[in-house]
Amino acid sequence: MTHPDTNGTLLSIQEISGGILKRGTVDVMVESSNETQPLFSLGLFAGGLSSYMSSKDDKTEGDVSSEDNEVEEAATAGMELTVLGVQIRPFVFFTGQGQLMGHVWSGTASEKTPAFQIMTLLHDHSQFIPLEGGFIAELSLHGGLSFELGGLITMSLWNRNAQSLVEKRAGISILGGIRVDTNFVRSFITYNISSEVELSLSSDINFYNKIAMCMQLKQPDSVIRHNIHKVERIPGSKHRLRKSKYSAVTIPGKTYALNRKNNEMCSTIFADDS
Repeated sequence: MTHPDTNGTLLSIQEISGGILKRGTVDVMVESSNETQPLFSLGLFAGGLSSYMSSKDDKTEGDVSSEDNEVEEAATAGMELTVLGVQIRPFVFFTGQGQLMGHVWSGTASEKTPAFQIMTLLHDHSQFIPLEGGFIAELSLHGGLSFELGGLITMSLWNRNAQSLVEKRAGISILGGIRVDTNFVRSFITYNISSEVELSLSSDINFYNKIAMCMQLKQPDSVIRHNIHKVERIPGSKHRLRKSKYSAVTIPGKTYALNRKNNEMCSTIFADDS
């Protein structure tokens, strides 16, 4: 996002070991007047999955690696979320081999599951402003924000691949009004600004021949709607005037480039599929 007074920044960091994601973060921040405000941060972590991606039978007899001498780490994976500087309790997908295989065989994660939902009040303001001529203008402003985070994952042990999707959806609505009541005319103007945005993080994992993981961060098209209504009445008469104006601005979607290594793995996976 680029604006004369505000700049939006997306920061992505991935820590990959042996083709497996150990930890990854996606941060969305807004910068204004030399100040940085983090909107939300999504983190994914995993451990103890290397044994599922390799086989000890591939080693030659007498071959000893340092990994054999290390204590095997328990299989675990989960997600961390921070919204407006407040850290939410981590969401653990599974802990241990039993829970992991239970999800794989039952397919409990193959349907989209909401992990975090919130609705918050952004604005609740009312004010009276004296105008010239003794009139009083009444101003009101109300705004709300909703946020939802959910995801799903499918895994095939036969084809040795997996796909995951994490979706973040947010909706904002601001309703304001200005009212002026006099003995000879009553005027009321309302306006509404609303928009829905979405950010999806998908992963394609292939561990058939060699381990490769492709992550794609996409932002679909979004629309900002701005509606204005004006109503005017004259007390003691049937005069009533109503005017409305509607406008919509479409924000084109985009796909974010994460890093060169991820692009290479995406090319490898999709080249194999073709």
